[in-house]
Amino acid sequence: MQDDFGVSEWIEKAKCVGILEVASRLGAALKRAGSEHVGPCPSCGHTDTFNVHPRKGIFICHQSDATGDGIAMVQHCRGVEFLEAVEWITGEAKPGGGREISDEQRTERYEDRRDEQMERRIAQDKADAANEVRKATKRSHIDAEWHEAGALRGSHGEAYYAARGLVIEPGWCRDIRFVPASPLWGNNHDDERDAPPRILGHFPCIIAPMRDTQGTITALHRTWLHPEIPARPKSMKKKVDGEPMGSLIWITDPAETTATGEGVETTWAFGMLHRRGDLAGCALAAAYSIGNLCGKAMGTRPHPDADKSPKDRKSVPNGIPDMSSVAMVIPEEVTRVILLGDHEAKDGKQAWTYAHLLTGARRLREQGKEALIWMADLGGDFNDAAIRRRK
Repeated sequence: MQDDFGVSEWIEKAKCVGILEVASRLGAALKRAGSEHVGPCPSCGHTDTFNVHPRKGIFICHQSDATGDGIAMVQHCRGVEFLEAVEWITGEAKPGGGREISDEQRTERYEDRRDEQMERRIAQDKADAANEVRKATKRSHIDAEWHEAGALRGSHGEAYYAARGLVIEPGWCRDIRFVPASPLWGNNHDDERDAPPRILGHFPCIIAPMRDTQGTITALHRTWLHPEIPARPKSMKKKVDGEPMGSLIWITDPAETTATGEGVETTWAFGMLHRRGDLAGCALAAAYSIGNLCGKAMGTRPHPDADKSPKDRKSVPNGIPDMSSVAMVIPEEVTRVILLGDHEAKDGKQAWTYAHLLTGARRLREQGKEALIWMADLGGDFNDAAIRRRK
């Protein structure tokens, strides 16, 4: 019977209003980020947690996990029911049924909602302030640790890299340092996995700072070594302490053309292989992880070799960058970026790696950079090639 009074048409009229227009009317201050618009949530107030996808016609509030179309957005931001949200968007009362609630009730409900939002914002502001204090304290500690560390050249750390076919060229590795005895935190056995980490010992350690575009150290990358031989035991996993996302480990000073890979050794090996010729003077920087190197994609597609890939890798990124995701930030003076990838053939990893690099390259192009993808020889990596050349 509702359709007899035009309720369906009334609801459809609300759905036809563009979701960006609805967001604007709600007071959302959004900025474009690729195919999305991002900003503080009009309800929660938390910075850059509110995403609007005009093409899909949906929003997502990452603070509260609320999501849906324009009507759902009004419900979330104004604290109203479905029909009230439709009425707010259209400016028209429900056909045949009058208003769902009185103006006085609506005002009272809106004021209650506003008070709840204010309380949440105050609590969130306090949490954010405390988090910033923790971040500042952590950065102060890692900055002091880096400044107190010794030079890489002439150390056990240099011997480790030399055994990997990596030589410190003039002007290289000025940021990478060495600590003769650094505490290794962790657990020895699987049955200790849920226990708090403890100091397992003190071992030689290479530390590489990750810096943002202002040169601030945001994280330290650590590589612990065997105390007697220039090697890294598999049990001593490389770790990052701090906030690595968005920052880079600079092996050289930045330059107009910069090659970037996941790890220090991969990127350094590429530099060793191409330090002469057309790429002489190419800068080198490591991103630590594929996520920081390339950012996230908007979705996935089936793995081209799904029958050969492990169960957890049946799909690969679709190559369309999610510009709202966090990834390495390239300095302005860098105009050309070479993204490096190992070409391991096992478990279909090469297709997975290439799909990530394609996403990263397109992300960089969106930012006005020239971006190239350079994969190592089939079945190997740049470090293997550097070792072979040294021999």
